[in-house]
Amino acid sequence: MNKKINYLLISLLASIFTFAYLTYHHYSLILGVLQDSLCQLSQTVNCDAAALSSYSEFLGIPIAIFGLSFSAVLFLVFLFIKMDWLSPRPVVTHTLQFLFLVAAAISVFLGGVSILKLGVICPFCFLSYALSLLNCVLVFYIFKFDLSKFNLGQIFQEKGFLASLVFIPFFSWFMSSTIQTSFGYDELKKIIPEKISQWKQMPVQNFNLQLGIQKGDLKSLNSLVEFADFKCSHCKTAALTIKNFEKTKPQMLIVFKPFPLDGQCNPNISFKGDGSRCQMAGLVLCSEKISQNGWLLHDYFFDNQEKFSQIADIKPVFKDFAAEKNMSADEIIKCSESSETYDLIRKLADEAKAAQVDGTPSIFMNNQKLGHGQYLQVLKEAYSTIAQ
Repeated sequence: MNKKINYLLISLLASIFTFAYLTYHHYSLILGVLQDSLCQLSQTVNCDAAALSSYSEFLGIPIAIFGLSFSAVLFLVFLFIKMDWLSPRPVVTHTLQFLFLVAAAISVFLGGVSILKLGVICPFCFLSYALSLLNCVLVFYIFKFDLSKFNLGQIFQEKGFLASLVFIPFFSWFMSSTIQTSFGYDELKKIIPEKISQWKQMPVQNFNLQLGIQKGDLKSLNSLVEFADFKCSHCKTAALTIKNFEKTKPQMLIVFKPFPLDGQCNPNISFKGDGSRCQMAGLVLCSEKISQNGWLLHDYFFDNQEKFSQIADIKPVFKDFAAEKNMSADEIIKCSESSETYDLIRKLADEAKAAQVDGTPSIFMNNQKLGHGQYLQVLKEAYSTIAQ
């Protein structure tokens, strides 16, 4: 039996690491600190969309934490059995089989929701489901199942079973609370109602949604407008948050309006910099105009922000990027340096001034300024009020 239990312990250990990553992934997305997802390979093979869905939590606690707690507790139980610290009495073995059977059923349900309801495949999620099914098979392999002796009522009278029903959710709540407190998520949740209330009272701005670069549903009645600078660190965080928000709300129109923090092209900024921020804004606008790759360059600039922080002339780096993406670098650079493009940047700056933009990033949902809009939970809560 020990050899069989070893297989189960290894499988449970793999489950613990898988659920630990999914827990990290979940909170990193919510807090807007996740730079690269290991399993975001395409629109369909996408862990982020699954982690941001309403099915990723139960009672405000990530499903991954429940899985982590369950796997950790059962790992200890089977370790105790292996060390002869716990006797595998029939009621104990039946209890364990019942618990793993329930876990396997939940995994099948969540897998079905992911494919049929969300339309995405999360590799790490499906790895956890597969491990759950494997664990269930191994338990029935270790302890031969005898239906004639199986007594569900006796299982519910077993103190160990009742203790597990209490301890696993309690441990899950404790871990979730600890993580949320440590990373300031609790404080964020407290101010969300205040920010939503303030947002609803903000004046409605008259933005030209054709100015800037757009993505999402161009016919949508709901819009998200962002004014941002490519060298602004907070704007990088906001860009990632909006990208993650878009994965769950593709029916919304998203408009990015460059707002370079450089007086060389932005009349609202008194300080004149080295012009690199203006270059980046012009290159993104012209990349969209000429090759419809404005968002691709937008993501490239933010993803590599540290690389560009000390670069004054963006054009040489852009030429390498354009060559890799089969874009017409010379044509786009010429466009970005034209008076027409600088006039467009000034028009965007005028819009920002009229909307009383006093810093970046500034985010507007349905043309009303949304404070703390760089946080995913704020965006989701605001959207929930207009989607009703």
